Amino acid sequence: MGHGRDHVSIETGITVLTRRALGLLAAWAVWSVALLLFLTGSAAPGVGTLAGFFYNNSGRFSGMVAPVQWLLGGLAVVTVVELVLRVGSAVAARGARGPVPEGLVAGLVAVVGVVLLVLTSGYRTTNAVAVAERYADSPINRIGPDDLAAFAYLRATVGPGERVMNSANDGSTYAYVLDRVPVVEVDSLGSGAYTEELLARFDRLATDPDVRALVRRLDIRWVLVDADAPAIGVFEPDYPWYHGGDQFTTAPGLKDLNGVDGLVRRFSSGSVSVYQVTG
Repeated sequence: MGHGRDHVSIETGITVLTRRALGLLAAWAVWSVALLLFLTGSAAPGVGTLAGFFYNNSGRFSGMVAPVQWLLGGLAVVTVVELVLRVGSAVAARGARGPVPEGLVAGLVAVVGVVLLVLTSGYRTTNAVAVAERYADSPINRIGPDDLAAFAYLRATVGPGERVMNSANDGSTYAYVLDRVPVVEVDSLGSGAYTEELLARFDRLATDPDVRALVRRLDIRWVLVDADAPAIGVFEPDYPWYHGGDQFTTAPGLKDLNGVDGLVRRFSSGSVSVYQVTG
């Protein structure tokens, strides 16, 4: 009878979990399929419209899947706890009629212990690394003495109303934070159509009339570039102007500027250079 009750308890737990999670499972499945279609560039009806609500950004789109996963995980934990309590009640009822086998008790304790160890084994190390990388030992260092020297040069050189073209991924946005140097780019991968155009094609200053028109309109008189920018991941479909694979360092339009007509290098320190727009 005891084994029969245990079997019924397990079966009941599975049934409850399935019924409770049916709506969440359906929501997770729908969002997951939609995300997969978007990531693979599918032309399925409605995918483009749905992605538009998330600015066609995979990070924002995938964010709709995560909350459902968290809810499913929480529901699973609650259901498992309920199942354990049911089994425990059945064992206790059996124990009231006679002694509970020591092996069964030891087995249950061992199973619970193993499950807890498996589920929590990596969290302590992961949390320690995450905290260290954020506050003490960052794997990405965008600012150094060379950058600070370039910021100081620009602070003393840039005239009223003039702007500085830059690639935000190299930490050059700190030129504004620390020295109020008016930089153009504030986002590593651009923050609008004209910023993306400059990141992609600034090196065509001498030959592209659209680039020259933007430079004049924004009054860009200086360029700040660090050739040793850190690599960050990028999903190309989110950024049609970028064609450099899944790693981004320095913007394509800011590489190899030494031979560009209309630019003269006025300052250099380590991997950091400042150019003046003369054309």
